[in-house]
Amino acid sequence: MRKKVSSKDPLDELSEAQLFCTVGRALYGASWKLPLARALNLGLSTVNRYAAGERQVIPGLWSELAALARIRASRLESDLKLLSDFARARG
Repeated sequence: MRKKVSSKDPLDELSEAQLFCTVGRALYGASWKLPLARALNLGLSTVNRYAAGERQVIPGLWSELAALARIRASRLESDLKLLSDFARARG
């Protein structure tokens, strides 16, 4: 039996707080809140409120999060190339 494909946008199922937490964990791992607060020049209490859904994330912050994610992706891509080259050379 084939799985029914939903036409819903996945973002419709994700709350703002969930997305904020998901991005924070992806960028900084399990203990993400303090490093993210520092990177965004925010207080830890503000990050905690965003994560809990107690405050709405200010619109400009999403762009800053996207920029941080792009930087991290670029670094990971560079590291992956180095690792692949090393693995090829070492067999």
